[in-house]
Amino acid sequence: MKVSLKRIDDGCKSIPVGTSEEGHQLRLRCDYLSLVSDTHSLSEKQFLSERFKAIRADNSLYRIAPHFSNGRIGKKSRYREAVTIKAKYPGAPVLLWIGYGAVNKGAGDIRFDFRPQHLSNVGLNKLLLWLADEHRLGPLLFTLLERAWITRVDAALDVYEFYLKDAYVSLKGSYKAENRDFPDGGREICLGSRTSQLYIACYPKIDALGTLPSEPDTEGMVTINTAQLPCFTRFEARLHMKQKHQLKLKNMQGIANLFDGLEFYNRSLDADLVEYPEFAVLLQQWPLPQAKSEFKKMVGKNELQKFERQCLRYHIRPTFIDTPAVWEHWRLCIHNLGLLGQPAYWLLRHRQRREARGLSILGL
Repeated sequence: MKVSLKRIDDGCKSIPVGTSEEGHQLRLRCDYLSLVSDTHSLSEKQFLSERFKAIRADNSLYRIAPHFSNGRIGKKSRYREAVTIKAKYPGAPVLLWIGYGAVNKGAGDIRFDFRPQHLSNVGLNKLLLWLADEHRLGPLLFTLLERAWITRVDAALDVYEFYLKDAYVSLKGSYKAENRDFPDGGREICLGSRTSQLYIACYPKIDALGTLPSEPDTEGMVTINTAQLPCFTRFEARLHMKQKHQLKLKNMQGIANLFDGLEFYNRSLDADLVEYPEFAVLLQQWPLPQAKSEFKKMVGKNELQKFERQCLRYHIRPTFIDTPAVWEHWRLCIHNLGLLGQPAYWLLRHRQRREARGLSILGL
């Protein structure tokens, strides 16, 4: 079977967090982390500029690709210069994107976009220590992490052997959602607005169990035997922080449960929609939150609330996934970020103390 390479995943990078009400295996991880930090002096800015010139020419351990924004063509960037860092094997994904030389004052002097799903904690530590080498950013890297605030964080909850056709999914309090089709026939449901502080993308994935599929064709498709591999649905909560310094990196453990508003409705709802044919038609076209929004335009707010009381609420499954219990494992996901998730080791004396006991920083 041909599927998009983007639908292939390595489930071993996520941690087990229990099971659903029906016994589906659940796994959780941090999937994306974007940080912004500031320099506090002209000398720090000059130091960054000089060291990034050296980093752009350094392909000793990673493949470095420089980017320059001229402000005239392509997507507008908040930074004049940037580098992407990849592993050196063919087709390697981006591990880290760094933008520096802010165009606007409010953007922050430097931005780090981490893709932790492509790295183990050891691999992430190796990357950070490579950046912190005295010939690159040196101790300033950990100073920047201390000052850093989060602008976006993605948490991925994987539900094994569960498919979007098994239930209707919704986001509490949201009346915005959309469907997006994949080239291979898969479908993604986006709950909430992409411009809101939180939205959840729901889409099918295949666990490759650590094996590499065949080389993708020109359309990014690979041939894989899906019958022999576990499938799952990913619920990817994406949190965007709207204000500067709203969430410091060192306070990442304090993020509230991103899946608290995720709702599941039984497909038995279909039988009751015989009495609500207009809503049944809308539900064939839209995800549940958007169908409610369109229904509200047709019948008004009072009739929508009446429909929710008399019909929808009888089909909700509040205990299908115990999201508070799942979120208790978030601290372990942060621990898997290695040095990024352990502020104590941003201090040199703590790293030296650990090494003096014969313990490797890589193994954090």
